[in-house]
Amino acid sequence: MRRHATLGFALLLLGLLALSAPAIGAGTAPIYLPIFYTVATPTATPSPTPTRTPTATPRASYDVLVAPWCSNFDAEGDDRQNLNDEYVCFQNHDTVAVDMSGWFVQDRVRTTYNFTPFTLGVGAHVRLHTGSDYDTDTDLYWGRGAPVWNNDGDTVYLYDRRWNLVDQYDY
Repeated sequence: MRRHATLGFALLLLGLLALSAPAIGAGTAPIYLPIFYTVATPTATPSPTPTRTPTATPRASYDVLVAPWCSNFDAEGDDRQNLNDEYVCFQNHDTVAVDMSGWFVQDRVRTTYNFTPFTLGVGAHVRLHTGSDYDTDTDLYWGRGAPVWNNDGDTVYLYDRRWNLVDQYDY
């Protein structure tokens, strides 16, 4: 209310000033030019509510397990001479293929294998050999020059790319 009264008074004052201003144009009736003012009253503008951009939710768990029925922790003969006969198997019991790229396998003393780009199909299994050769869909190679798995017992740890434990198998 007070703003409107002050504004009205200011306009009245300006109008009086305009009446006393010199006329435009010589020898003619005075012409007064109107003066227009725009007065903006600040108002609070609500800011829009931020919306969340949907992102893929990482899976909390996977159904990829060590497959003891397929694994061979004690290679035939001297393990040091037969590294590709020492291997651990993993099987996908999930309902979707699982991207294991960046996953990790460790033994009890934390000897670590890092999965290169690899996807394990539904129901499929893969053998991770200690030795060296070319990776395939069913056989991966650690590339080590010495045995990993202890013949008298060890632990296999399988971690996803965020180091969440997916499975642990003691033998």
